[in-house]
Amino acid sequence: MVSVGILSEARNMEVYVGEEYCGTGRGQSLGAARTAGETDKVTLYKKYLKFECPAASCRIKLLSIGEKQRVLISKIIVQVKTVSAKLATDIPSLGSSIDLDRVQTIMESMGSKLSPGAQQLMDMVRCQQKFIS
Repeated sequence: MVSVGILSEARNMEVYVGEEYCGTGRGQSLGAARTAGETDKVTLYKKYLKFECPAASCRIKLLSIGEKQRVLISKIIVQVKTVSAKLATDIPSLGSSIDLDRVQTIMESMGSKLSPGAQQLMDMVRCQQKFIS
């Protein structure tokens, strides 16, 4: 998957890959609509989130629904991108990957903190390692 979109009553959504937070899709109101078999009108919101790196699966948490016991979901759109076998063989083998969590723990134990740019680079490498493995 490279992106996900939802049309629902929930104003916002949070997307997680495994336990890792990927981002929040903020809803854009499409106005009120009447549901089939119901007399109440509901406001539908269109939400979209593009992943920083492809994911095989994700969890979506619908937000801003108040105390409702049920939420109308009108449409779910998942954009996928196939990875060719040739692409996988074109990537040079890196041998064993670097344990970035351990690197970060060592840095923190020495009292050092990564700069925002270094943290962004570490996150990008972590994402690439997940994609390759």
